[in-house]
Amino acid sequence: PYTFPAEAVNGYMVSGVPLHPIGPHHTYPDSLLTEIMDHVPGYCLWDEFDRRNEKAVLEDIYRHTEIEIALTTYLLENKPWDFFMAVFMGLDMVQHRFWRYMDPSHPYFDAKRSEYLGKGIFTCYQMMDRFLGNILEQWGDEVTLLVYSDHGFGPLWKGFYISNWLMDEGFLVLKNRPSGPREALILHPFTRQIGSLLK
Repeated sequence: PYTFPAEAVNGYMVSGVPLHPIGPHHTYPDSLLTEIMDHVPGYCLWDEFDRRNEKAVLEDIYRHTEIEIALTTYLLENKPWDFFMAVFMGLDMVQHRFWRYMDPSHPYFDAKRSEYLGKGIFTCYQMMDRFLGNILEQWGDEVTLLVYSDHGFGPLWKGFYISNWLMDEGFLVLKNRPSGPREALILHPFTRQIGSLLK
């Protein structure tokens, strides 16, 4: 995340969200993008999410996770490297979005919808677990593998985005209001949903 445009590095880089549509400066070198499109079926960006309904979102998370695994596997096996870093967004997205369907103690737990959606988190962990198992099987004796997260997870049923509230109440005015994908950094859509609850 936040690597667009891809920087000139001693090696290869594929930039991540948020970014512009796939095109120039998506990868370094630029020619890597053509190679990815030729060898990673269905390659696309997280910003191209289908948000029609939660089942469609979960299916998109599965699909994007498979694409990230395929991309990482291709680069690991076909490019020279002595340091390799990959970020997998699926576990973050699925836990943010579907924790309430897995956790019966969550205030918004929906037993009927959890029959399908409640398996989403576990399924994504299984996908990543298989991938890491393949990495260890192929390179286990040759590499040091580090797995880490930017934060843990647990139930979340409300939140407060102070920047949005300050803007809504007229206490904060931006010189340049952000637009496009980066707008989400300040103007998170969840805030719009809880705004009426805070007033």
